[in-house]
Amino acid sequence: PSVVEATSKALRAVEKTIEPRGFASSVVTATVPATMLYVAGSSVPAARWDPQRRVLVWSHGQPSGVITMTFQVQAEVCGPVTVGDGSFATGLDLAGQAYRHDYIGQPIDVPCASPTPEPSPTPTATTVPTVTATSTATATPLPGPVYLPLALAEVCIPGRARMDVALAIDASTSMLQPTSTGRTKLTAAVEAVAAFLDQLRFAEGEQAAIVAFNADAHLLQALTDNRDDLTRALTTIQPAMQTCVVCAVDVAADELVSERHRAGNVPVLILLTDGQSNPRPVSEAVARAAAAKCPCQADPPVKSLTPSLGARLRGILGCPAMGVG
Repeated sequence: PSVVEATSKALRAVEKTIEPRGFASSVVTATVPATMLYVAGSSVPAARWDPQRRVLVWSHGQPSGVITMTFQVQAEVCGPVTVGDGSFATGLDLAGQAYRHDYIGQPIDVPCASPTPEPSPTPTATTVPTVTATSTATATPLPGPVYLPLALAEVCIPGRARMDVALAIDASTSMLQPTSTGRTKLTAAVEAVAAFLDQLRFAEGEQAAIVAFNADAHLLQALTDNRDDLTRALTTIQPAMQTCVVCAVDVAADELVSERHRAGNVPVLILLTDGQSNPRPVSEAVARAAAAKCPCQADPPVKSLTPSLGARLRGILGCPAMGVG
């Protein structure tokens, strides 16, 4: 069409990526928008093109690493268009369970042909009057900073503050991926929790609870000062798909204000995760964490901390934990 000249048509590369999270097989279907033409033979690796449905289909066996699929389309009109709407991946995980992942469309702006600029007129030289320098006022300098000594008389008395800690552990299937040391992320998280429990002063009244979460959250062990019960709870974690962060915050925060909470102990929520919140948005987890940290009647409010094994959710709850070294 004449709205886009051949010399300025936008040739866009569309990319889909599979992150192997324990998948046994995967079929990726990419939808080509009606306002774009698929460039024949441009898909890498080669895909099956269905012109009736306007989709490209890739079939993969068990992925051994990150799989990237690309293809090219040529825009027929200029202006905004969303690429990737209706694209999805289906398949089986290593447990034989079917899954489906819908990709989020990416908006792009196809540039229109620019008109040929007209030549600018040649400027004509003009006489510039001579400027005579005049005196200017000198700015009054601003005063510099003054540093005053500050003496503090604060004292840290070990053993005075005690905690009730709820440890929420991500049990999604991505936690079965290996770390740089070869152990899985889930194993690393469980070992970190065990090391943290070793630092608690159970004999002095501190308590801990264990929560595991994926598509939902489960209280594996209520608040207790029994170290053996907490260790047994860590062995019952069962990985499954999805990462419902708000579910973990709900269950952990509720346990910290239950009848098992000991008056005088500081309630602390620690969340260990490697992924983005799904299927519920992370904004729900942020709102729930804010409500847990600042309840109107609770005294003291729940403190929260989010160590992130993948550095993608670091600080999602937005505050430090008290009493965690």
